[in-house]
Amino acid sequence: MLAIRLLGSPQVLSAGQPLSLTRRKSRAVLYYLAAYPQPVARSQLLALLWPDHSAATARHNLRTTIYHLRQMLGDDLQLDSEWLALAEGVDVDTRALVAWLHRPNPDDAALAAALARYQGDFLTGFDLPDAQEFEDWITVERERYRRLAINGFATLSRRREQAGDFPAALAALQQALAIDPFQEDLQRAALRLHYLAGDRAGAIRRYEELVRLLDEEMGVPPMAETRSLYDAIITDTLPRPEPAAQPPAQPPAAESPAAAPALPAAAPAYAPATVEPVTPFVGRAAELQ
Repeated sequence: MLAIRLLGSPQVLSAGQPLSLTRRKSRAVLYYLAAYPQPVARSQLLALLWPDHSAATARHNLRTTIYHLRQMLGDDLQLDSEWLALAEGVDVDTRALVAWLHRPNPDDAALAAALARYQGDFLTGFDLPDAQEFEDWITVERERYRRLAINGFATLSRRREQAGDFPAALAALQQALAIDPFQEDLQRAALRLHYLAGDRAGAIRRYEELVRLLDEEMGVPPMAETRSLYDAIITDTLPRPEPAAQPPAQPPAAESPAAAPALPAAAPAYAPATVEPVTPFVGRAAELQ
């Protein structure tokens, strides 16, 4: 089975073993095909990867690239005269991440498993300096997956907090902040979770680190909401949430004939990611001028 990892340092695995693709343009074509579940037009690849070549030279380069990919991938690369695509069974981490994060109401374990696919920035360490449009595409996709992962970790953190598991909620939030520590709303949530988990000293250390980060990188102090939260923490006046009400006990159900075991749920279909933009500088217009 072919597996392609685009999140973090890119990898191509065949039956669990690394597959070496020495040609940089071959890797670029494969990564681009992997990122899209729909077939990709040859004309799109020509414009993306060989924009400064003549049409004849660009088509020759693409044919050569496709030949080398077919030698390595076999039937996992599907093509006709106009389109290229990867076979349906190829496992791509970005597709799996997006599919599971768009699944309606996944349980916490499924959400955590999906987020485990995020091993770092999209195509970390890979570039194509002679193809600016490809570089621009990497930049856009990299930011898209960062926002998707941040929102996913924040959602997981809220669920765990609602369940009263403050250390687990904080752990999820720390993964979001490892991607982008300038999300001050998430920093406030982390301060609160430190406190609720009984780690007041950890909350103080986090605030001091945030002060240093904002001063060094942006030349601004924490927002008023953050300073107010910190004051409540150091004075022990931060309200604690009420414990969740327990549902009333239900009488035991009458015995009934054993039901047939449920079939496993089908894997979710891919849906394009639509991530709400995160705006860390909201409320700072005057400070940043």
